Amino acid sequence: MNNLKIPKQVKNLTGQKFNNLLVVSFCDVKNGHSRWNCICDCNNFKIVSGAHLKDGRIKACGCLSHKPENLTGRVFGMLTVIEYNGIINKNKNSWKCQCSCENKTIKIVQANHLKSGETKSCGCLTRRTKENNPLWKGDIFKDRERKRVNIEYTEWRKYILKRDYYKCQISGKIGEQLEVHHIFNWNDFPEKRLEYSNGITLHISIHKLFHKLYGKVNNTSKQFLEFKSRWDSLEWPDFQF
Repeated sequence: MNNLKIPKQVKNLTGQKFNNLLVVSFCDVKNGHSRWNCICDCNNFKIVSGAHLKDGRIKACGCLSHKPENLTGRVFGMLTVIEYNGIINKNKNSWKCQCSCENKTIKIVQANHLKSGETKSCGCLTRRTKENNPLWKGDIFKDRERKRVNIEYTEWRKYILKRDYYKCQISGKIGEQLEVHHIFNWNDFPEKRLEYSNGITLHISIHKLFHKLYGKVNNTSKQFLEFKSRWDSLEWPDFQF
């Protein structure tokens, strides 16, 4: 479907919560059944048919079927596990942790990274190692970090575009001039930057309209749902792409 307007015979479920799934937007109609883009309580993304949402056949993205080992209260290096954070990065369980450094920084860490010792702090240990290393050259490390983030962001963006079938999830425009919008914006929610559930495909013009209306600071899912509702109610009938 090129047009994401909800067919008249389909009841709009946008914004409704079914068990662990929040309906974000209409997806399409397949085999006679409406399908909806949903975000799970664990922050994972899933497309679910309206019938399965209503009858409770599908209650979550799949996370309920494999409950993680409870790490709450355990200490890994300088990190104390506070609470479960949900699934990120292709079905990886993650935990909210607090570092014992002077800043008491909160960091989201994958369970396997905690257990393996790959992540032992909020990043302060790495910074100290660099600063105390006589061979350390700050700019080189910064450049490496930028490259790493760019690679991860590129993969994240590719995943979102493919997941959304290269289609604007507001206007239904397909193909060119698409951008991936951070539902919770990049600067204010660093822990959500590369979560797949935090990205959604928008046409570049729609993306600009959203930020013109809501700015680029402290953007949230509530704002996005409101924006989607305003679009669906034809607030901008003569919108030019």
